[in-house]
Amino acid sequence: MSHQTIKNWRKDIAPVVQISFKSEPNRTGTAVRFALPATAPSGTEPAGAMGLLQQRSEWRDKEYRDLYMEEAVDQGIAWQIRINRERRGLSQKRLAETLGTQQSAVSRLEDPDYGAHSLDTLKELARAFDCALLLKLVPYSVLASEREHLSPDDLYAPPFTAEVPEQT
Repeated sequence: MSHQTIKNWRKDIAPVVQISFKSEPNRTGTAVRFALPATAPSGTEPAGAMGLLQQRSEWRDKEYRDLYMEEAVDQGIAWQIRINRERRGLSQKRLAETLGTQQSAVSRLEDPDYGAHSLDTLKELARAFDCALLLKLVPYSVLASEREHLSPDDLYAPPFTAEVPEQT
């Protein structure tokens, strides 16, 4: 990639990633925002996912799309891990014990700047949270529409027992 990223993560605001293209110095300051909206309507569809791509000219830029996808994955999985851990009432230390690792490792997994989540670790987390892990390649229109579904409720994956209670 011929871009540089500057990341900012604070719990009280959504992360912002600024990019500058080395090949085009006059394009500095372009911002990619893959953000948790303050009030994201859960379960609603945006007015046409293709429209989201057509309304915003930056989607036509391959470097922008690539960077947006990378940040969506890195930040999205970090948020999901943190939200699912917190909603289950687990401390980082307790989750680390369940995973057989150190608290600092869980802290790294929850860091949106980490970006080195292994598939094996994600499967271990899914087992620890008793939820499924779904990975699939999708068109950019689907990725663009996901920005409408980033509330904590949208990112929480209830455990299996919450979906199918045990029968007595």
